[in-house]
This record gives sequence, C-alpha cells and structure tokens, in this order.
Amino acid sequence: MIENSKKITIEQIEKFLSIVDKYFPVPLSEKTNIPVYARKLKDKATICVEEDENGNILSMCAGYTDNTINAQAYISLVATLPESQGRGYGKKLVKEFLDIAKKKSLDGVHVYAVENNKPAMKMYEALGFRRWYLKNELRPKDVHLIYRF
Repeated sequence: MIENSKKITIEQIEKFLSIVDKYFPVPLSEKTNIPVYARKLKDKATICVEEDENGNILSMCAGYTDNTINAQAYISLVATLPESQGRGYGKKLVKEFLDIAKKKSLDGVHVYAVENNKPAMKMYEALGFRRWYLKNELRPKDVHLIYRF
C-alpha cells in the first residue's frame, strides 16, 4: 500500500494508466489526458497498489482522502491488468483504501461505476457499497455508490 504515492513514481503510474486505458468501458484517454491525470494522482491522491517483483503495477486503487467534501473520500480509479484479474487485487486494494479513509476519520467513501461493468458492481456491493441517488447527479449515466463507516 502506498499512501499519497510517496514511493511510486509518476512514470510507473503513467505506464500503468496507459496499459489499462483501453480496458475501461469508456477509455481513460477519452475522458482525460493520461500524463496530466498521472501527475494529479501522484501529487494529490491516496494510491494503493499491487506490484510484481520488478516494481510493475499490477493493480491500483486511487482516490482522494484529503480536502474532502462532507467528509467523504472519493475513489477515482480501480484497475487491474487483464492478466492479473481474478486474483482479488482490486478488492484487496479497495479495502486498503477504505481503511485509510476510516483512519482519517472520514464518514464514508463514494465511487462511480458503469452499470454494465458487472465484475466492478459485484465487487463494490460485496464490500458493502450501496447505490446512492442524488437529485442533480453529476454523472447520471453512471451508478453512484457509497460506503459508510
């Protein structure tokens, strides 16, 4: 686990994001500039990673646990390399992120997921996330999930 990405390099983050980009329902590169996003994560995010023996990132959970709104952390990204999926890395890293948020005395964590991403939806619901409905939802096409401590 790496909190606030002290030990992970921007190059590692950018390389990982570039690899997993095309595996998202909507590729990251269609929503954001990957090098800019990698820098933002490095500078501001709480990042939990699973690495191989060579320091290559296999799985990542990244989000924000500082300067939160309404004492709610936010998970911005959960991704695992295709060849490393099915090993429980995503679930393990989300649990680590939840633990960090709880230790910071936050009230909960929220995340957005694409409804037809069945593995992600199943994982979040198994971890205790619940669907959250807002009147003026910022991302109405996605499912808003929240975990409360």
